[in-house]
Amino acid sequence: MNVIKHLPCVSVIMPFEPKMMVKAEMEHKLKLAFQKVQKQLSANYPDEQAGPVLAKLQSLIRGLDSSTYKKSIGIFVSPLVEKVYYLDIPVEEKIIIDESFEIRDLVYSKKEIHKYLVLVLSAQRSRIF
Repeated sequence: MNVIKHLPCVSVIMPFEPKMMVKAEMEHKLKLAFQKVQKQLSANYPDEQAGPVLAKLQSLIRGLDSSTYKKSIGIFVSPLVEKVYYLDIPVEEKIIIDESFEIRDLVYSKKEIHKYLVLVLSAQRSRIF
């Protein structure tokens, strides 16, 4: 029985603050993410399936908007789909190679930020920061 394998789908979710980082550092992080994707795809998929996905991913990375004030990006690529989302939430870097895209990957990547209040007490005054 011939079964058609699903095509690889790549999700790259990572911090992206080009206004707050040196351009060379941001490019280096994107290059490392691309290399991780390339390594995982070549290990799990034949070149005929991985090649178009890698080409689209590289094209999307080159075309990222470096004038944005967003905090992170979500890049979703398959042989049929290519999409970049600029997000206002801080995230931890996550690379997912699968046969479909899941929105829960964005939710699970969200970085938890703990907010604190600091109370300073002295004989003369008190302040909250």
